[in-house]
Amino acid sequence: MNLSEIIAKKTAEIEAVIRPWEYRSTKEISEMGFNTTVVILNDGLSDIAKDPTFGKRLADAINGVGDKPIYIPGLTMSPVAVVVESHHADYTTLVAIGGNCASVLYSRGYSIHHTKEAKWDILEEALDHLTRPDSQ
Repeated sequence: MNLSEIIAKKTAEIEAVIRPWEYRSTKEISEMGFNTTVVILNDGLSDIAKDPTFGKRLADAINGVGDKPIYIPGLTMSPVAVVVESHHADYTTLVAIGGNCASVLYSRGYSIHHTKEAKWDILEEALDHLTRPDSQ
């Protein structure tokens, strides 16, 4: 068995075990102008460095991300990365990251956030959004 076959076999074994971290591959999105939040678990960097399929699996996960994050398994550990969300580049999205996962806190339809005043503005909007009774 060559290295590619070993990696493919190990990846299939890992994916069969990680149902809570559902990895799904979808058709490629052809739209440009999107940004994606990805969390890399540093413990998995050696797996990522050795995995010739990681780039393709990351791209598939980015193309498939929706309302729930997609967890990407590594060769020896799982997950090694989490694709959290994808949004148009004209949006500003606040994401909380910790504990090997992430949550989208708020997103708004314009991307000015480079000044202190603009940062406070989006934080105030996010606070208002998160404290509304109908907010999730």
